[in-house]
Amino acid sequence: MAYDIDLTAKYFDEHASTYSKQYETPAEFEPNQYRMDLVKEIIAGLKPGVALDAGCGAGDLLLHLAKLGFEVSGADLSGGMASESCKRLASAGFPGAKVIKAPLDDMGTFGDAQFDYIFCLGVFPYIPEEDNAKCYRELRRLLKKGGLLISAHVNELFDAFTFNKYTIRFFEKNLWPLFKDSSELGLDELKERLASLICNPDKPVNKNPDKSARDIIFTRGENPITFPEKLACHGFAHKSNAYYHFHALPPLLRNGNEALMLASKSMEGRCSKAWQGVFLASTFVNISTAV
Repeated sequence: MAYDIDLTAKYFDEHASTYSKQYETPAEFEPNQYRMDLVKEIIAGLKPGVALDAGCGAGDLLLHLAKLGFEVSGADLSGGMASESCKRLASAGFPGAKVIKAPLDDMGTFGDAQFDYIFCLGVFPYIPEEDNAKCYRELRRLLKKGGLLISAHVNELFDAFTFNKYTIRFFEKNLWPLFKDSSELGLDELKERLASLICNPDKPVNKNPDKSARDIIFTRGENPITFPEKLACHGFAHKSNAYYHFHALPPLLRNGNEALMLASKSMEGRCSKAWQGVFLASTFVNISTAV
């Protein structure tokens, strides 16, 4: 799906008033709760400082940080999300927190090296690769040397494990370019033959748009193996990855099978640092340092 910044902003504007339900217990959308749990573990080991949530959504993380004594600011592409964050912070007794409507690559209202910590959770999946450099440049501008960037990303390698339409897309994007020029098979025939090996090449079908943006607006993933190299190109040093939203078996087998769902849930947190997360988890949190 082609990138459309206005469509992305509109999507999140429409969900602003109900977005925080994704972080409640029980959560409306469990993966976001898993991510929040991981991030809270990270925060528990941090000394309170000046923090920015870039892509703050409805303000759940800002509220958590503020209550722990962090000086917080926020930014979001969606004006509706930024407004919701302001309202919730004010209601919780933090009316002075600054939250702005701004894209990730231009948060000029904030000063150079202003922040000890920047959180950027689930934002880069909605930004095309060609725009990444200017976004990381802006984040590096805002972060103090030695400060932490804590970001969350879709795990691109997970698509190779799903055995559905995303597996075909993964092969087409990441593997076929290595050999297709010297292959006697055309790309269309390769796709057709790969699809014949997969029983459900047209799935998943998004039946509930409120729970997934992947088939509605532009999304993309990161390769957790090569991600440290990418960070280094933009002034950050990789520290660690933590994986979440585990699938004990491919989603088409797991979903609807209570035993497999429970087995998958049991891996959350417990397996966040395990190498198996590279293949079994659909998303990951990265910690890196500004150098």
